[in-house]
Parts: sequence; C-alpha cells; structure tokens
Amino acid sequence: MAGMLHVLMLVVLLLSAQLALGLTVNVDLALNADGSLASLIDQYSNPVDAEFMCLSIEWNHLPEGFLLYAQGKPTGNLNTYSLNLIKNLAAGVKYQGSPTLRVGGNSATLMWWSRSTLLRPTTANLTVAPISLGLIDRIASATQSRVVPDISMLLQDPVAASEFVRDGILSNVNYKNLLAIELGNEPELWIKKAFRTGNWSYTTDYLTEFLSYTTRITNDVQTIPKTYFWGPAMSTNGNLTSFISSNQAAVSGLTFHRYALSGCTDDVRLVNVPLLLLDPQPNSYAFLKAAINLTNAEGALTGQDPKRLIAGEINSVSCGGADGVSNVFGAAIWGLDNFLTLANLNVYKVCVHGVQGDFKTNSTADHSYAPWVTDLHANVVHVRPVYYSMLLFNRIMGSANSTVRPLAFTIADSSGITNATATPNVKIWLVHTVSGYNVVILHKDLSLPAVNLVINAASIPFDTGFAVVERMTAPSVYSRTGITISGMSLDESSDGRPVGTWQPETIASADGGIYRITVNTGSVAVLYLGGSGPSSPIGMASSANERHSRIMPLVVLMVVGLITFI
Repeated sequence: MAGMLHVLMLVVLLLSAQLALGLTVNVDLALNADGSLASLIDQYSNPVDAEFMCLSIEWNHLPEGFLLYAQGKPTGNLNTYSLNLIKNLAAGVKYQGSPTLRVGGNSATLMWWSRSTLLRPTTANLTVAPISLGLIDRIASATQSRVVPDISMLLQDPVAASEFVRDGILSNVNYKNLLAIELGNEPELWIKKAFRTGNWSYTTDYLTEFLSYTTRITNDVQTIPKTYFWGPAMSTNGNLTSFISSNQAAVSGLTFHRYALSGCTDDVRLVNVPLLLLDPQPNSYAFLKAAINLTNAEGALTGQDPKRLIAGEINSVSCGGADGVSNVFGAAIWGLDNFLTLANLNVYKVCVHGVQGDFKTNSTADHSYAPWVTDLHANVVHVRPVYYSMLLFNRIMGSANSTVRPLAFTIADSSGITNATATPNVKIWLVHTVSGYNVVILHKDLSLPAVNLVINAASIPFDTGFAVVERMTAPSVYSRTGITISGMSLDESSDGRPVGTWQPETIASADGGIYRITVNTGSVAVLYLGGSGPSSPIGMASSANERHSRIMPLVVLMVVGLITFI
C-alpha cells in the first residue's frame, strides 16, 4: 500500500443525530465572547508564530532530557526519542517552525562557566562546561530549533556574564542556532534567596544592573545585536510593567513566569485537579493586561514593533509539580486552554518548563510537571500529559499565522444537570487558520455529564457541510497514561512518534450549517471546518511504527430512523 494516497477515516454521517442526555448549549460562530457581532475576517489575536511553542529546561537537567545513559552516566549519544518529541511539534505546524529551547530557570542564577578566569563565588555551585554548550548546539541542529541560554546575574558586576557569552556560548554554539540570551531569573526573589542584601532595591538597583549587563555584553561582544536579550524572567509576584517602563532598549523579549497552583504545600485543598481545571480564571492573566497595553503603546510611539511578551516558564503546579495533579490528564486539558488563552492575549511564545530525567524504577509515578521524564536506568522516556496539550495545540494551529478568539455559548437545555444556575466550566475557542476554521471545545466541568453543542457555522466561508473531528481523551482526568489524540498515543511508542490507529470522525451539518456534537466530561474535541481538517496522523511520519500508525478504513454509517431534532 506504500506510495498510495488513502483518504481513510472513520466517517459518521449524522444528518441530525440524537445527542446524549446532559447540558445542551448553543454556539454561534458569528458572535464574540461578549455576545457582540463578530466578523470572521477580523484578527482577534495577532497571528500566532509557528514557533509559539517552547520548551524550558534547567541547565542541570539538559543531559538527562536529551542523552542516553549507561551505568549512571551520560554516554554523549543523543536520545532520538526526545528529539522526535520535538519534531512531532514541528510537524503539527507543517515544519514552518520548531519549538524554541530555553535553557535556564533557577539553575541559571547558580551557574558558573568552567573556564572562567574570574574568582568563583561560593554560591555558584553549578558548573557549565563546553560539553554542555556543545550539547545545546547538537540538539538545536538535530531538531532545527533555536535556543535561548538563560545566564546568571548572581554578581552585580557583569564581567563574568560577558566572559561567558564571548568565550562560552559563542565559541560552542553555532550562531544560527541562537535566538536570544536571557539574563537572570526571578529577580523579585533575590533578597529572599540571599542573592542580594536587604538594602538592595528590586525596583531601582535591579533595573540599573540589567542595563549594565546588556551594555557590557554588547560592548565586549560586537557580534551580538543590540536588541538580543530576554528579561526580566519575573514571576507573577514581580512587576513587569515597571521593567517595561524602564525602557530597556536591548530587550526584545519580555519574559514572565506563571504556575497555575502552588506546589510548595502538602495541602490537597489547595492543589487538586478540580482547582487546576478552573484555571485560567478571568483574572489569571490580569498582570499581563497593563504590560500588553504598555508594549503596544511603546510600539506606536516609536514606530517600531512592540516588544514581544514571552511566557519564559509556565506549568501546572510550582515547586516541581504535585503527584496526581501535574502528571495526570487534567494537566493536558489545563495546558491546552492556557496556550489558547495566551495566544489570544498576543503572547508571542510559551515555554513549558521541566524536561528532566531520574533514576527511579518507575518514572510514571514521579510527581514532576515535565513534558517528559526519562528513566535513566532503562533509557525509557515517559511522556507526560502536558506534552499532549502541546502536540494538539500545534496541530490546531496547523501552520504559522493562525489567529485565536474565544467563543460564547448560551444554554439551550439544562434539564440534564443538577445545578442549572451554575456557569458550566466549558471553554470554546475559534481558531482561524490559513485553510479554514477550527472550533476547540474543552469540557472542564467535573460536576457535569456530557455536554451537547449545537454550533451555528452558517457564517463560515467555504463550509463544505462536513466537519472533521479529533478528540483528546483519557479514561479519566486522573489518568497518568491512556491519553490519546484521535486514537493515537505515545504510551507504546518505541521512538517518540505517536502510534495507534488514527481515528478522526466526520459529522455532517444540517439545517443550514448547524453542527451537533457531544463532548464527554474531562475531554477535548476539535471541529475542523471549511475544509481545514487534517489529512495525516498525529506527529511526524514513522516508517518504524507503520504497523502501529494505521488509519481506520473508510466506514460510512448512515443514521436513519434514530433522528431527534432539537
């Protein structure tokens, strides 16, 4: 069958299908989230870059995440499984971009260049050697990604940082593989962590230090562009607006960190899946509003493009994650909703933090929020739920320059639910791609049964009367494995490429562009409208897994006699 083009998918022609018992809502694609009339040609977000998705990894976890191990030590050989996980994400946007790799975090403050000629502070307990920088270069070359090294601002004098950029980064990483250099990490915590004395001012001294760093590096290293830096890498406790207002001319990327829940506690009342699925709340990204307005105003005043807002670190639960929350399917649903939210807020790039490895016998039991964790005894990569949200997000975008906006719904029938007064935790997004329109439905309300949606797509240009549907599902929101996107998973993959039978559905519209679909509790459905449906399985092509990555043969099921009009 090789070389033949198969149009093979599970097709269920539902002229008007009986919906499941439960809440029924109406969705009109011609309306904004506030109920006002929308024009589908308007851009409700900036065009989303093909490299929107990004991975963040600590310096000390870099070998664990990307190298094979033997007898407890890295062999120097790249782990192709990990590389393929990155390539899957690139495939989702038709290889128009590959995820950025940001290397840093807490480890950035403590790092020290192994060949430095300067006196090493006792606090700088993490050594970065040429082999580490060479590994960054190898990963970037193998995946066509670009990297952002996050470097230390532990010393108030920038001389060590300048030395590291000149003699370390630029001597060991191909310039074409570099995207930017980030300076420091979460400066609002430096006094608390004893990196600065109590009389140091976060709002004044830090801004002066940052300027001295960019000035020194660009003066010492003439090949570095004047606007090549990311910062301030602040958490939500920081003041991003004051940093922007300080007019750091060398900064092209304004970075912030956000974790939905605090994992620095054992109180399950504060860290649990139902709470995670409530995120993002309407005010979760309120701290970005002023920053977004300021960046746009700055761009208008200078006549230049506004500086780009970047989620330099994002994940479900801080302090490494929480078992039963960060490593279960609920985190995948959370991730997709947050990625769409940030894209709609015109955030340029989102870096999911935490790729790592460990020597436990069962890495699936680890509480880490990582997109993947490698069992370094067996060199087995365990893909975590949040990776699936990254995979599906890129597939929904389809390529560069898609735009995103939220959709509203009205309740048509609440007879199937116990609390008819509560607002259902169901999120709906509309993504305008270069080939059509995608409706993303996230059923996040664990108190509700399945939700029936009646979607009015009459205003969609070039509607074919059929919608391709892909679903992201698992046995429950608490499942650690068994996650699938349209029937495909990484649980049994031998090389990091999704395996299984690709099972897209096709539903037919009725009543002039009306689509009906049921979405089960704790799951996601994507309707591809206007001819935008995918034509190939999830992730990159795999000859090694060809026997696993089958496409369900064409089945046409005519539903006759069980028709219910609503």
